Amino acid sequence: EAVAAVDGNAIRVFSRWIDLDADVTRPATLAQLWTLAGSLVPSDRPGAFNQAVMDLGRTICTARAPHCDRCPVAAGCRAFQMRTQAQRPVKRAKGPLPHQDMIAGLIINTDGALLLSQRPPDGLLGGLWGLPGAVLLPDEHADYCLRRALSIPEGAPDQPLVIGPQVTEVAHSFTHFRLTLHVHQGYWRGGGQPAVLNSVAARWIGPDQIDQYALARADRRALDLLRRQGLLSGQSPETGFWQTAYTL
Repeated sequence: EAVAAVDGNAIRVFSRWIDLDADVTRPATLAQLWTLAGSLVPSDRPGAFNQAVMDLGRTICTARAPHCDRCPVAAGCRAFQMRTQAQRPVKRAKGPLPHQDMIAGLIINTDGALLLSQRPPDGLLGGLWGLPGAVLLPDEHADYCLRRALSIPEGAPDQPLVIGPQVTEVAHSFTHFRLTLHVHQGYWRGGGQPAVLNSVAARWIGPDQIDQYALARADRRALDLLRRQGLLSGQSPETGFWQTAYTL
């Protein structure tokens, strides 16, 4: 089809071609570039044109130190004529990404099963599974955060959850924030299963069933680290490493 394909390389080529001084991260500027690209696509060989533009940006019209002396279309490039190619495309400076700490639990019950929870389908990482947890609030202790994540009232007389030490942490970056996932051991000595905050499902599984679930990347990395540490052996909480972590 005779339509444009505007990727990052094409954005750089076209913004230099017309010496565009507007911020290419703004929707209105991107719309302008899409319109320009669409007006240039030939009807007979649109695929060759789109591939050529992308290859030009990848090999010649590079982000740093473009090779204008070898560019086959330099004569018609407005930025080359104005000597502004190093200033194009214009992008607003990115500020530092905000950071969040999340407390998650490696929660094991009396049968040695592991608790996984599923995120709502319409939220961040919708539908994916992971360790139950919550974002740490200002001045909140990790223990309180994890109990809040499992809907355990503060000061409940018969606490079904015993919380152990942190066993691993994982740093992960999203497009709009950075996350540090702190994983603590936990022993669920109550019956049934907790009502996990901000989840649509929770399930006790055997450690050998983890790979059957679609996991968020940070949770997958954390579980891989825990597996290498030998903390996903399927042991009962009353045996093995749990004996040193808890007074049951």
